Amino acid sequence: MSDSFRHLPNFFVLGAMRAGTASLAHYLQQHPSICFTEPRDPHFFRQEQLYQRGLDYYLRSFCATFGENQWRGEASSTYFAHPQIVGPRLRAHFGDTPLKFIVLLREPVSRAWSHYLWRVQLGFETREFATALAEEKEGSPTSAARYFAEGCYVRLLDQWQTYYPAENFLLLLSEDLAADPSAQVQRVFRWLDADPAVKINISARLNRNRYSHDPETSPMLEGIPAWLRAMSERIWPNLWRRQRSGIDPNDELPPFYGTRPLLDPIVAAELRKAYQAEVLALSKLLGRYLSHWLLMDELLERPLAR
Repeated sequence: MSDSFRHLPNFFVLGAMRAGTASLAHYLQQHPSICFTEPRDPHFFRQEQLYQRGLDYYLRSFCATFGENQWRGEASSTYFAHPQIVGPRLRAHFGDTPLKFIVLLREPVSRAWSHYLWRVQLGFETREFATALAEEKEGSPTSAARYFAEGCYVRLLDQWQTYYPAENFLLLLSEDLAADPSAQVQRVFRWLDADPAVKINISARLNRNRYSHDPETSPMLEGIPAWLRAMSERIWPNLWRRQRSGIDPNDELPPFYGTRPLLDPIVAAELRKAYQAEVLALSKLLGRYLSHWLLMDELLERPLAR
């Protein structure tokens, strides 16, 4: 193994998107044995233009600050939803290296709605939510975002596990992270065999949605070339992150403009019904009842296999 290879990541926080990946990485990197790429979410193994620049570019551009830390991570929330792209690329570069993966899972209806609002906020999405879901179901070429598909967690995990075994994955629920961040972070520390007694500051919660009707606060960033995005993130990281995700560098959320939209209860009910089989499968996988994700009694009537 070359010296440069030793300075690649050995664990990844994969997502899911809008499930708390940024906050978890913020907590984890406070451990003296853990560090992250800079920026923490380069999306290198997902974005074609960046990936084509090669692994040496990845090392120079994103891994220069790794040093000799025991655990070196990347936290790109787009990876989990694209196992067919990211998985083969990781296997190609890392071979049989036993990478570890942390996946945060959020109740899928609220995740899809948050994903939609995030894209509306940035100016990427102009359709009504119901229209976007319908076009996604129909496989419309205009449906850039996969709001429903990214919440099909068991399906995605099955695809990921064609590249890496199940024991390489730690599954967390974002609701648990929100309720008791210290306990969940200590759980990750133990899983990584890092000292769980290290104290962390859990006051910050990053990457929360804000909503604006003002088009000037929703720049059209999607067309910016990947090389320019990567360069601008390194030069003006705080400015870029504010524009891209609505994050204030001091974690002070700006005020809402207009009225924050509410999810149509009919659309929510249809989504919950569509996710029913996935939620039941995930409950069996976790050995944990997730009936509150469905707002129904059926889950309580079925025994779960661990």
